[in-house]
Amino acid sequence: MFVGIDPGLEGAVAIVRDGGAHAAPSVVFHDAPAVETKTSTGKRRRILDAAEMARILRAVDQGSLVTIEHVGPMPKQGVVSTFTFGMGYGLWQGICAALGLRYQLVHSTRWKGQLMAGQPKVKEAVVPHASRLYPGAAAELWTERRRALTGRADALLLAHYGRLGLR
Repeated sequence: MFVGIDPGLEGAVAIVRDGGAHAAPSVVFHDAPAVETKTSTGKRRRILDAAEMARILRAVDQGSLVTIEHVGPMPKQGVVSTFTFGMGYGLWQGICAALGLRYQLVHSTRWKGQLMAGQPKVKEAVVPHASRLYPGAAAELWTERRRALTGRADALLLAHYGRLGLR
């Protein structure tokens, strides 16, 4: 079993289970679990749901490899969104550690550079690439309005990165 995690609020978890010698791998997606909360000033804000994150990862077999996208602050990103993003990144790592799951962190430039050589590195390119690698999961990479779910595609490619034994 290989797991990929795009740690943002619009991210996802992809769990890839090898199908054996004669079967295609199966893929299960979980969109990033979020809850709405109120700040001390009364503003509504979405945050990741740590309990649901843990529930998702409890279904992962011991000995599986979890690949989490290594993230950091981005230029022109606000303080609150940077803090929220970093908190989610840390929560995924902490939950993996608490559950005894083996995990690796990989920066997007690394996994995209290795998996998408010769292709555009723009966000929209990950969905068609993931669809080609996992045609059985392709329908789950789009909404009913044909909006690409790049969080799911990123998570699937991160799981694929781990599946190939890349570091």
